[in-house]
Amino acid sequence: MVNAKTILRMLWRTERAKLKRCMLIFMFCAALTLLLTGQEETTVTIDGRMMSMNLDLSKLNDEDFEPFEPDVREDFPTIPGNVYTIPHVLHQIYEDYYIPSKMVHNVQSFINMNPEWTYYFWTYDSGRRLIAERYPYLIDIWDNYLKPKSRANALKFIVLYEFGGVYADLDVTCLRPLERATKRFSCVFPPEPFEHSVFLHGIPYLIGNSVILCRMGHPFLKQIVKDLQRSAVFSDQVDVTGPSFVTYNFLEYNNISLTKIFKVKKTIQTNSPYFYKGERFKNEDDINAVYIPNTVYFTDSINKRRLSRRSCYNSCQKIKEKSRLIRRACYNLFRRGYERFRNPFTFTEPNWLDIYEYTKKSYLHSTHISKIVPSYRYIEIQ
Repeated sequence: MVNAKTILRMLWRTERAKLKRCMLIFMFCAALTLLLTGQEETTVTIDGRMMSMNLDLSKLNDEDFEPFEPDVREDFPTIPGNVYTIPHVLHQIYEDYYIPSKMVHNVQSFINMNPEWTYYFWTYDSGRRLIAERYPYLIDIWDNYLKPKSRANALKFIVLYEFGGVYADLDVTCLRPLERATKRFSCVFPPEPFEHSVFLHGIPYLIGNSVILCRMGHPFLKQIVKDLQRSAVFSDQVDVTGPSFVTYNFLEYNNISLTKIFKVKKTIQTNSPYFYKGERFKNEDDINAVYIPNTVYFTDSINKRRLSRRSCYNSCQKIKEKSRLIRRACYNLFRRGYERFRNPFTFTEPNWLDIYEYTKKSYLHSTHISKIVPSYRYIEIQ
């Protein structure tokens, strides 16, 4: 005799089989429709839900969309030998010697990957004394910055101009030794991911300042330090000392007019981005030139706090109706993905935490820099 439990089990199996058949038929019809129409849909998962992007993927190619930069298949451009243009000195900055404990791993990564390098740690106090001694005309500007991050940004430019080396924000992780990147070029300013510049600012590129490699006394840094007086009147931090400020100075330094910022100029010399870099320097490795590397090498991650996955893909809906700049950014997004796969040639990875915007109360634990880098140094300035 068949009991009720057995009957229910048989009915469930029957209904489940019907459901599977319906799903298979639906998937077959959808695939057939796409095949016949020549249209493909890119499906992404956002907040646990599937989202289809109505794109003609057959038209997403380099010739039509002018990618922002080439795919990286080779290591960072360098030269043989043991002669270094950029000194092997690491600089980092925080308001005092007690850094948030969640940043300890990042600092240790630079020390572990570059054990023979000299490490300098700067606080707001030591930075202010440096500015008061060597740039007294900037001290009032420094004291009156509205945001702590503006002080840190201004200080990083001054420190690199005075001493040279590599600067990295405390939220940046070092993934491999930096030696290779210090030989060929005299000043390296990595750009932010192109999704940042396009989706957040509406421009083709944004020169970042979370990681900088530069020789002492470089004229581009000299110009930046001098321009701190002009930019101090702005209210937005990105214009005061941030990426927009750096980008403006890059255009000025290379005599690039605003009308040419959208110009594309492919280069066959290196893996650097394709955008127009001016005609002031014939070679990227000129002692006074500024080299803009492929984002893969130093800044290959999207700031998820400012640019969510949903906002990125929403910007790419109805892509055929978007501007060419947006279409290029969407192509970059679909080609690279929102979550980047780590490239073996990547030196650093920013985590985009904006630690300067937080107060001490934002962190439950802190660690003195001497516990992380016992051999750290600071500049004695009376």
